[in-house]
Amino acid sequence: MKIIIRGKAGQGIQLIAKMLARILTDNSFNVALTLKYSPLMRFGESNAYLMFSKQEIENPLIEAGEADIEYNVSNEKSFNNMLLLGKILKKLDIKFNEKEFKQHLPNKFLKENLIAIKNGYNR
Repeated sequence: MKIIIRGKAGQGIQLIAKMLARILTDNSFNVALTLKYSPLMRFGESNAYLMFSKQEIENPLIEAGEADIEYNVSNEKSFNNMLLLGKILKKLDIKFNEKEFKQHLPNKFLKENLIAIKNGYNR
């Protein structure tokens, strides 16, 4: 399966993608993650290209139009990256496991992030 997440610098696109990659790896998937971002700290572009499979991944590149799932959050005024992570996990049928997710989240705002993931998952 191939996933693309597009957004702006500072929206947490890289954090979502790295957490998703770790969670998928913990669920016995082979994962390839490519991050593309602008050097600008604000208003730059940030994109994540993630591929996962139970089979070996031979070519980790995702070309335009190849993604099975694509999110573009660049224009969203109110965006919660952990809410989106919950939505993606639900779509992929990855069970919500608070104990497992805790090990991948930064300690800062841990409780709030877990609540957001759960809310996104349950929508």
